[in-house]
Amino acid sequence: MTNPTSNFGWQMPTSTDLVTDLPADFEVFGQAVDTSLADLKGGTTNQVLAKNSNTDMDFKWVADAAGMTNPMTTTGDIIYSSPGSTPVRLGIGSTSNVLTVTGGVPVWAAPASGGMTLLANGTLSGTSVTLSSISGSYINLQLRLIDFNLPSSSTIDLVYNADTSTTYSKHGYYGSGGSTPTLSGTNNTGLDRLFFFGPDSGDQNNYCQIDFLNYATATLKIQEIRNQYLASAARQYDMAQSIYPSATAITSIEIKNLSGSFAGGTYELYGVK
Repeated sequence: MTNPTSNFGWQMPTSTDLVTDLPADFEVFGQAVDTSLADLKGGTTNQVLAKNSNTDMDFKWVADAAGMTNPMTTTGDIIYSSPGSTPVRLGIGSTSNVLTVTGGVPVWAAPASGGMTLLANGTLSGTSVTLSSISGSYINLQLRLIDFNLPSSSTIDLVYNADTSTTYSKHGYYGSGGSTPTLSGTNNTGLDRLFFFGPDSGDQNNYCQIDFLNYATATLKIQEIRNQYLASAARQYDMAQSIYPSATAITSIEIKNLSGSFAGGTYELYGVK
């Protein structure tokens, strides 16, 4: 039989075949198809078809290659490879942790020494803002008061751990414009007052930074204060050191406006390693 063949080598009946030739033609064609498709027969549940060689129509049934099984269980989990292509779950770390590498695999860890972590921020509003539940896992704290606006002749006191009974002390230098800084010492009978002079009402180009040294230790707490603000129409600069004579860790800070409400400004509290 000289019939044409298909792409798979199957001999095909033609339109000019005699009726008496058709049974034989179809037999040859069907046997070729059956032989070619023999590899498709069989297999078991969940097996997949794979090439057995580069030969056309040469297949075999094999077990399905294992796909990645998702190991994650909790919001915030991540996946890494260990060993090789094996997916492994790394559970979400604790607040303020950073991702680092130990022993060739990723792990969550506390920030390295020298890092700063934003613990709280927001808008200065009302007569006071309280930052509470401050973590004791840092070496120092840094509080920044930015672009704040106070009522006339007002100032800001800080209250630690809601403690209004302890005598705070503050000593430092202040200067105005290009004048030589003047030493000033005050022993506040109340709270930790930030300014030597009250900032002018309506001015919002003010900045205050307070560094709390060893705030979580069982010793006296030292605060270093740096300010620039407008007072009596002159730009004022303060550098002072304050002492909070308590052996209790500072876990809350109240930013207290002494005369009315804040008219603007923001705050940022950082933990420092």
